[in-house]
Amino acid sequence: MKTAFAKAVASRNDTVYLVHGGEDYTAQPAWYFVSVDNIRVRAFQKAVSAGAVSFEEFGTILESGYGVEPPYAIIAHMRANYGYAG
Repeated sequence: MKTAFAKAVASRNDTVYLVHGGEDYTAQPAWYFVSVDNIRVRAFQKAVSAGAVSFEEFGTILESGYGVEPPYAIIAHMRANYGYAG
């Protein structure tokens, strides 16, 4: 999935990132939890900073959805199962 609307990335542990996107083709804001391969972290951060990223090139999308922020239940799931510290 090529995403050209990523605005920010927040690292919460070594490999799990919460990416907030702008409006996509549905005209809705979106968010993604992405597990990035350790050796690809710098390239991932650079791609996000450039504003375009294909998540599958860097790792795995663990959860995603529409809205400004993920729901609390998703955040709790990410903390319990993936060590997300946010």
